[in-house]
Amino acid sequence: NAEYMGIVTCFDFGGAVLCAERDRKLADMSDIKIYEDEMKTLLKDLRLALASVPSLKNEQQRTEKFQNMDYLISRIRTAKESFELEMNELYGDAERVYKKKLEDFDIEFEEVRTEVNWKKTEAKGKDALFRGRKNGDQPVPTNMDEMTSGQLIELGDKTQTQGLESLKRTAQMIEESKVVGAEAARRLDEQTDQIAKIHDDMRDIESALRRADRLIRGFVRRAATDKVTRMFMCLIFCVIVFIIVWKSLGKGGPLGSTNAPDVLPKTSSTST
Repeated sequence: NAEYMGIVTCFDFGGAVLCAERDRKLADMSDIKIYEDEMKTLLKDLRLALASVPSLKNEQQRTEKFQNMDYLISRIRTAKESFELEMNELYGDAERVYKKKLEDFDIEFEEVRTEVNWKKTEAKGKDALFRGRKNGDQPVPTNMDEMTSGQLIELGDKTQTQGLESLKRTAQMIEESKVVGAEAARRLDEQTDQIAKIHDDMRDIESALRRADRLIRGFVRRAATDKVTRMFMCLIFCVIVFIIVWKSLGKGGPLGSTNAPDVLPKTSSTST
């Protein structure tokens, strides 16, 4: 006995109901849970790797650490794509729950990835300063503990300059986002006005249709009334004609005729 319920097909075998589609969806949810756990674990490893960057003393260690972080980012993207594929197979409440989880994860992932890029830029600036720049005739040491106060000040100024430039870029991005948001709000207002205008037009059309319906009904009633009036007038005319004819025939002949003979009889006169 098969019963179709939504998109779940269940079969009843002696009271034991088997829902193949439901079991398949549960299996899909277990797969998406695996990808969710993998993304969270990789993101946690990425945060730990990022936190360990300041403790690294030389350029090679930092380079290896950044390569490791790039690998983690690539694995997170792969797991995220698999997560999205599995989410497309869900529906209803399950789809909404995992969609919200994906949005929250994207926010955290973008924050960590931005920090990684910033650390890369900062490390490249320090490495370039340590390798290529010289203070007078003396090479700049690669260890901050061996740097002089002037070198530390110069390094601090360079880092501050880079930070200010980064803040300017961030402020510019915020302003651009504001412009985009304002434009989106303006378009939304325009679409809202268009929808309201369409609604008003529909109401006008509906009112015009009702008026037209009433006019048509009035025309039909008038036409019916005129038809009955013409029928009565025709009937009255026929009755009048009939009465005239009947009256004419009721006199024994046509109108104006008399029963007098055509020739008067001759009268005989007697002479006295």
